[in-house]
Amino acid sequence: MKKTIAVLMVSSLAFMSCMNQQKTKSADAESTKVTVEFVGNSNGEIKNKAGKAILFAVPDQVADVPATEVASVNFETRSLPFTVNFDLPTNHKSLIKPEIKDTDKVHYYVALDWDSDGNGTVDSTDVVIDYDQAFPTVDIGSASSRVMLK
Repeated sequence: MKKTIAVLMVSSLAFMSCMNQQKTKSADAESTKVTVEFVGNSNGEIKNKAGKAILFAVPDQVADVPATEVASVNFETRSLPFTVNFDLPTNHKSLIKPEIKDTDKVHYYVALDWDSDGNGTVDSTDVVIDYDQAFPTVDIGSASSRVMLK
């Protein structure tokens, strides 16, 4: 009887351990999604609904280095606000140049490539990031980051 109880307890613990590992793996997979909400007022009609949002990374304590593109997403919208979801590669820190350690802090920000007025040129007449309000910093650890547009 004691052997049967011991076997059941060990089996239960092994099963629970497997379930915990599966939950951890799925939580890790979910953490690679980065959501950015673009908010603001459009002064004109959005004629070209197709654009591209780009997520960049740069080492936090290094100056004067080019940022590394770590993810991008094509989007379509006819109005503000709108949301995009980036799929951040699990190895994105290994892509950053100059090389960094996993423990180094990284600054993330977003940019837009969007000819919203459809005139064939991405310029100041389009819907753009409002740098006067705030720099388009993205916190990959939060549920969502907001970027102001004008």
